[in-house]
Amino acid sequence: MNTPTATEAMMREIWQEVLDVDEVGLDDDFYALGGTSLLTTQLLAALRRRSDVPIRLAQLAKATTVREAAALLDAAAATQAAETEHPVRDA
Repeated sequence: MNTPTATEAMMREIWQEVLDVDEVGLDDDFYALGGTSLLTTQLLAALRRRSDVPIRLAQLAKATTVREAAALLDAAAATQAAETEHPVRDA
């Protein structure tokens, strides 16, 4: 069994909190665990409290596992870092 990344561990904690369950596997489906569109908005709010990485609700709704959601967050963080390092300038 693989050790979860820091992002996966954080995302799993948020899912457990929002879904009110004791344990969530990295590949468990959010909607199969009782997730709804309303809970997805709560998931996004909880994520925004812990991270300043911009994620849209539609993106998060499509990431149905902890592993997918963590990968989405990591990719967005990498994009944000690249944009900060090399900002786009107006012509």
